[in-house]
Amino acid sequence: MADIGPLSTLSLPILTPVAGFSSITAPEISGEVETFKEGNWAFDRKVLKSASVSPMTLSRGVSIYEADFYYWIKAALYGDTDQFQSPLPALSIGGPTYRRNLMLVHFSNRAPLGQSVAGGDLARAALLGAGVAGQDFAAGLAIGGLTFALTRGLSGFLGTPFEFAARIPARIFVLYGCIPRRYKSGSDFDAKSGDISIQELDIEVEMFEQIGLI
Repeated sequence: MADIGPLSTLSLPILTPVAGFSSITAPEISGEVETFKEGNWAFDRKVLKSASVSPMTLSRGVSIYEADFYYWIKAALYGDTDQFQSPLPALSIGGPTYRRNLMLVHFSNRAPLGQSVAGGDLARAALLGAGVAGQDFAAGLAIGGLTFALTRGLSGFLGTPFEFAARIPARIFVLYGCIPRRYKSGSDFDAKSGDISIQELDIEVEMFEQIGLI
């Protein structure tokens, strides 16, 4: 999950994929159906009036070097993101609004048809970015760049190009108009537990688009 919302000059995303996520609920669309009678037709006619996206829950381990979830919900409470500063004085966290556009990447286990990602990752990234850019240029650039980085550049950095490169993005979801609605700072306190503390954030999503790469 990454933040591709509008960013002001010299600002960092509210949601950064530094530590990754332990779980993310899948986006879901539900439609509202209107039923009416038409003339003397024996059966009811049905039309789709509107649609809504169900809330999503983001969960990941608590760490001492990030507080993205807290920053985001506090920005929503105050109505702006200008007050949050990163450790670097020149950079502020967030953009002009707390309403964010997010990108969720779902990876497949293996490359299709036994193909190596190393040979075609740049082309896939470019095609994906161009497809989204037709509707949202900023989202297209962000998705294309991140796809390439995750499938090729990062694989070389990790030193395991063959294992990592076999996993490519299978689907990407662009979530629009996201706002936070519930924040839990971590697991309930238990001095006897050795489990990793998990923080949670529920977000409301206005709409989303699903993009398939294969």
